[in-house]
Amino acid sequence: MSSSKSSRKVKRTNFATLSKGIIKAGYCASCGACVSVCPVNSIEMHNDLPKLVSTCISCGACVDACYRFQKREKQKQAAMNPNDILEIYTARTKDENIYSQAQNGGVVTTLLVHALKEGMIDGALITGQYSTLFEPKPLLINSPEGVIQGAGSKYVISNSLTKLDAIRTSHKKKAAVVGVPCHIESLTRIMQFGYLGLEHRVALKIGLFCMHSYDKNLLKQFVADKFNISPEQIIKMDIDKGKFIFITETEKYKVKLSEVDSAFYNGCHYCSDFTAEYADIAVGNIGVDAKSNVVVIRTQKGKELFDSAIEKGLLDVTMIDPQEWEAKFGLVFKLEKRKKKEVKPLPPLD
Repeated sequence: MSSSKSSRKVKRTNFATLSKGIIKAGYCASCGACVSVCPVNSIEMHNDLPKLVSTCISCGACVDACYRFQKREKQKQAAMNPNDILEIYTARTKDENIYSQAQNGGVVTTLLVHALKEGMIDGALITGQYSTLFEPKPLLINSPEGVIQGAGSKYVISNSLTKLDAIRTSHKKKAAVVGVPCHIESLTRIMQFGYLGLEHRVALKIGLFCMHSYDKNLLKQFVADKFNISPEQIIKMDIDKGKFIFITETEKYKVKLSEVDSAFYNGCHYCSDFTAEYADIAVGNIGVDAKSNVVVIRTQKGKELFDSAIEKGLLDVTMIDPQEWEAKFGLVFKLEKRKKKEVKPLPPLD
């Protein structure tokens, strides 16, 4: 007769665990982390949600990579520690070619181009696009020209982390990854667990400020209904002074942000991170003019890259005294606190 200990079944996590706890429950951020870490390529994105397309081997990698799942089981597992703020700047690129194609101040594009040229990184995972801005496409870029071509904000959900495995398969040793807070959090989880060797291969995490992203189908429908134009006509989108701006070759359409609330991506309601707290550098356009960025330096690696770009004369910057942070960037801190206050709580796992 076997002992109770030897007869006890060992509970293993698998895709079914993730599906029940996150995906079917409506909490998925659609970041694509689970797709990238699956060792047998059994997970694919379908309609912006992970789907099992072949046999699951119950390795638990997809569950480990999902920061939303970690938040649901936080009572069992210690949370990651966010990076502190070292310095804050306002900045703008001095490269007019970059400025003409990038979003706002062009800081992220300038930093990536500089890092590639100086050999500080050998690739950059960014979000480009397919035929329209409503169809984001993760791209692993090897050249400064490619970074510039992929510049510009996409305000719809992006499955950027589905491309993480390309960093390994292309033998990158010093890649940069650019993403919104959910991307950076899950990437940090993956690095923490040692999947894909990214703890050695990712040299820099650049975060983008984000209150929430939009469902691409709902936003396309909003544009069609509100302005009677097709998604293909939109060449740039922006958010400024409480307005969502859609730009075509000939017109600029503005609406109050509240009018676009119906196009929110549902999973974004469960995110509490506004300023990419786990990034090395976080960049946004809150509290500065439309031609500039606010840059938050969070780690020494981020500081080294930013300082190097300044020394090369690539950026027009103003360093803000820590005693002036709250006064100068009150809106940033206000939105950060608001997001943490209004976030929908994730119920703990049973």
